Amino acid sequence: MSLIEDLQARVAELEAAQRQTGQVAEINFRLSSATTEPEILEAVAALAAHYQVTSSALAYAETDIMGTVVAVNVVASQVGNDPALLVEPSAATRFSLAQLPLLELALQTPNEPLFVENLATDPRTAAGDTRAVAQALGIAAAIVMWFQPG
Repeated sequence: MSLIEDLQARVAELEAAQRQTGQVAEINFRLSSATTEPEILEAVAALAAHYQVTSSALAYAETDIMGTVVAVNVVASQVGNDPALLVEPSAATRFSLAQLPLLELALQTPNEPLFVENLATDPRTAAGDTRAVAQALGIAAAIVMWFQPG
């Protein structure tokens, strides 16, 4: 690779990093001003759109008395460009970590998103009901991100 090609590649990398930094700053701003679950979900819509995500959900962690996450409860969802909507609590919107071990895997690196491009074939989705739940909900891929207050 010539020096010019090397510089062009480096400039492209820096421009991509700058776009990502701007996107994170925009998401942080929108999250800091969000006051409802649909607003929180819509705040991350730009990131979801970047990865061509067609639907997203916001879920709160449920903990036991020791503070260990044992389940998540979906509280809002968004499909395509439709506005985010609150989800009525029910057994169908609560998922234990035993049902979806993929969530436990994501908890191992809570500061980094977990990307799964194919829920039907990824070996990380073989345990529990992850594949069956994904198929029933029509979800082909997932990005799992844990938000922490503060």
